[in-house]
Amino acid sequence: CFVIDWPEDQLKYVIGMDVVPDERPIVHPAIAFLIPPQSVNTYKNLDDAEPGPGYTCFGSPGGGGFNQQWLGAWAPGALPSIDEARGIAVLPGSAVVLQMHYHPMDDPPADQTKLRLKLADSVDVPLYVVPFTNPDWLGGSMQIPAGEPRAVHQFEVDLTSFIGDFFPSAGVKNGDPFVIHELSLHMHTRGTRASIELDRQGAADECGLYIPDWDFSWQGGYTLEQPMTVNPGDRLRLACEWDNSAANQPIVDGVPIDPVDIFWGEGTGDEMCLALLTISPVQ
Repeated sequence: CFVIDWPEDQLKYVIGMDVVPDERPIVHPAIAFLIPPQSVNTYKNLDDAEPGPGYTCFGSPGGGGFNQQWLGAWAPGALPSIDEARGIAVLPGSAVVLQMHYHPMDDPPADQTKLRLKLADSVDVPLYVVPFTNPDWLGGSMQIPAGEPRAVHQFEVDLTSFIGDFFPSAGVKNGDPFVIHELSLHMHTRGTRASIELDRQGAADECGLYIPDWDFSWQGGYTLEQPMTVNPGDRLRLACEWDNSAANQPIVDGVPIDPVDIFWGEGTGDEMCLALLTISPVQ
């Protein structure tokens, strides 16, 4: 994780984000966390406590920051995104913590990946980016057995309660309706398909995003043509599928590795089932 001082002295909105990877063979996803002014020193202290630039972090930016606001995320294959009418508010005195994921190497080169943000003075709709997954999976319950050609895990929950409980900075109180503007899904190299659906209370289910042929090297966010309003009682269902058979293993030194049980983890050889929701309160 690298702490970047926010350079603006007036309220600004981030309406576009791009990550330009430098050392492409080792650059895995990058996540930009927005740190509010009152919390900046916590993250600078984490940086100061470790030698060299940056500090070690997993999942969140550390400092008790699981609920910190996301500016956005980049993964291999993602393209820049710009929305002139909607954006994320950033206060003067804030900071950005850029979390870089690197593929391990014995002698890694120095990396100079760049984060680019497009700013505006005002927007029509203020946005918030929140991750969505089953918290229990992070503790080890998402097992993908060795040799299993079709392992499936899914999770669903009343989304208005979930957002209100876990992400108070998103401006949505527990039980309040809100709007989803953009969706993305994330797995690693053994993923085969993923979906996110809205189970409407008293109405037909609504598909948010379905990726039937997952490719780790082709990821990105998808802006909905018609934003989805989520009402109290509506449940969001996240489902992921993996192939952990002997025929679908990474090649190391020209030889496929043997299948092993896989769980949630940060490494490329681990797995995830994660959705990102770009939301706003109902206007």
